[in-house]
Amino acid sequence: NQFEGFTSLQLQMLKENGARPSDIIEMFEVKLAPVPIFDITKKLGIKLYRDKSLNKNQDCRLKITQSANGILEAEIYTNYHHASMRRRFIVSHELGHLLMHDIKIGESNGCCFNNSSSIEAEANSFSVQLLMPRSIINHYVMAGITDIGELARIFNTSVESMKIRLNSL
Repeated sequence: NQFEGFTSLQLQMLKENGARPSDIIEMFEVKLAPVPIFDITKKLGIKLYRDKSLNKNQDCRLKITQSANGILEAEIYTNYHHASMRRRFIVSHELGHLLMHDIKIGESNGCCFNNSSSIEAEANSFSVQLLMPRSIINHYVMAGITDIGELARIFNTSVESMKIRLNSL
C-alpha cells in the first residue's frame, strides 16, 4: 500500500478503507460549519504552508517525501495571496488526491482544479462534499437557513460552489 509508511495512522486507515468525505466528518465529529479543514489536515499529519513564492496563476504545490526509515510525509503549499475560501478548497482537494489516488514521492507544481480529467473531477467532488457535507447543510436548512448566500457565508465557500453543492443533493 502506497501509504503504509505515513506518519499518521488515521491517514493510513482512511486510505486503506476507501474513505469518503463523510467518514472524515464523522471521525473528527464535525457538527457545524465551516468544516475546520486546516485543523483536520494537520491532525492527519499533513503539513500546511502558505507559500509566497507561488505566482498568481499557481494555486499550490504538493510534496511527498520519504525518510531513510520509510516514513512518508505530505506537505501542501497554498498560494499565500489567495483568500481563505480558495485555500480551504485547495487543501481539501489535495487531501482528496492523497486519499483516493496513487501519489508518487516527489513534488507537483501548479495544481490543476478543472474537471478535464477523471482524477481532478474526483478530487473536486471530494472537496465539495468535505467542505459542504450533506448532514451539516441539512442541519442549517432544517433551522430555516435556505438563502444560498447565507449558506455560502456560513460554510466559508463561494456562492457558486454552494449552488453546485445544493444542486447535487
